[in-house]
Amino acid sequence: MASKWIDAKKERAKQVGGMICEICSRPSQLGHHIVPREKGGADSVTNVQLRCSKCERICHELFKDGNPTDEWIQKRKAFFGR
Repeated sequence: MASKWIDAKKERAKQVGGMICEICSRPSQLGHHIVPREKGGADSVTNVQLRCSKCERICHELFKDGNPTDEWIQKRKAFFGR
C-alpha cells in the first residue's frame, strides 16, 4: 500500500512541476489525502495534494477535515506570490 501512495505523490509532482507545496510553493515531501483513507479515499494521484509541513499543519488546525476552501488556498497562494 505504501508504494501506491509513493507512486501517487511522484505522479502528482510531475503534474505540478516538482515536489513543491501546492499552496505556497515551498519544498514538500508530504502528500495529503483529499478524501481520507478511512473514508474510502484511494492512494491515487487524483486524491493527493502535495503540501509542506507548515501548510499541512495549518490546514488541519483551521479546517476540520484538513481540506481548505478554494478561497483560502487562493489567498494563501497570493500571499506567496503564486
